[in-house]
Amino acid sequence: MLFSIIIGCRYMVGVDYKGYLEDYRSGIDGYAIRNYELAFKCIVTFLLKIDAHYIYFFIISAFVQIYFFYKSFDRKIYYLLPWAVPIFLMTELGSLENGIRHFTALMIFFYSLKYIRDSLFGRYVLTIGFASLFHLSVLVCLPLYWLLRCKIFKSIGIQLFGIMISIFVSERIVTWINDYFGGIIFLLGYDGYLSELNKEGEGGLGFYVSWFINILIIFLFPQLYKKYKHDGFIVYWNLFYIGLLLKPATDFILVLGRINWYFYKIRFLIFAFVLHYLYCKCKENDFFYFLFFMFLLSIIIFFLYEVYVGANQMSPFYFFWQETEYVPVHKYN
Repeated sequence: MLFSIIIGCRYMVGVDYKGYLEDYRSGIDGYAIRNYELAFKCIVTFLLKIDAHYIYFFIISAFVQIYFFYKSFDRKIYYLLPWAVPIFLMTELGSLENGIRHFTALMIFFYSLKYIRDSLFGRYVLTIGFASLFHLSVLVCLPLYWLLRCKIFKSIGIQLFGIMISIFVSERIVTWINDYFGGIIFLLGYDGYLSELNKEGEGGLGFYVSWFINILIIFLFPQLYKKYKHDGFIVYWNLFYIGLLLKPATDFILVLGRINWYFYKIRFLIFAFVLHYLYCKCKENDFFYFLFFMFLLSIIIFFLYEVYVGANQMSPFYFFWQETEYVPVHKYN
């Protein structure tokens, strides 16, 4: 709860934050709010009826996100929680209060992964249905129940070949999306992003270092799978690998980058598996100490860099009582 209050009390965290704040203030002034998904709209409507300060809206949103994040770590992977929490904060802090509805649906989807791991199809469908009440885009995850349980990506060679192919066809994927999937994207609520380029994916040193780390993790896959296969590792890995396959195309179009949240953002858990594995291996060989600290240091450096450049306006870190920017009221008919 304390974490939810701290995160929820932040102010002006990214472009989407401004839109939610503007809409909520419009509702306070008696104007109609946007046509959100059912669960999200119920939360907003209730808070508006009791004339609650906008900060309660952001605190509740943060609480729902963090609750499902925590509940995702059941008995099989609970030992990863101390590793995953700091990694999650360093890699996803800028997203918590930016794409609020999307990130809430994302956390509920992560929670549902245990039902894929444990072959509980009915519970998985119900959970995805519940997540869609926050953001319809999560419905693209329904077919993953069968795909994520497959072991088709066990070969390092196949995985590297797949990434090479995805890089080669990435620009064509963008064309296919515009030509054939525009209607589906509209239904999922992403039509506003269809023509926008993803500036976050532009090449730079961080871009290449990130890919270098991802490739190194692929080479660790056989050892990770052997150690954690009884903990459902293949489900989390397949999700991450699909995200890697989509990532080259996300560098060209923003809408695919948002959809890829459901795949690539599981990297915090994969990073936790890697750190746990390297830490356990440190007792066998001092070289693993070097790998462990280098991997951890790279995550910390990326986080500090994002803070330095103000990614998603996460810095300077200030709170709602330090509000300095006026957000105009948008009137909906």
